[in-house]
Amino acid sequence: MLAIAVFIGGLFIKGGLVPFHGWLPDAYTSAPASVSVLLAGIVTKTTGIYTMIRIVSEIFGFNETIKSVLLLVGIVSIYVGALAALGQKI
Repeated sequence: MLAIAVFIGGLFIKGGLVPFHGWLPDAYTSAPASVSVLLAGIVTKTTGIYTMIRIVSEIFGFNETIKSVLLLVGIVSIYVGALAALGQKI
């Protein structure tokens, strides 16, 4: 379980999910527009989120603990992202 947690934590960082999203705003603002498009579409979504979904479903298998953690992180990420888009400090 520790290996699964560490591996998924690394994919959370790559995907920019909320407790691990500290690098993402600086990367978007300092990169040129064409690079930001690739960063948003390819780096965070494809290599982070898609890889996590495939690895968790194909290799580790979905159990209730993993489902709960992924659901909680997803809900918090959506909430924090919506508030950040509105300009709210969290």
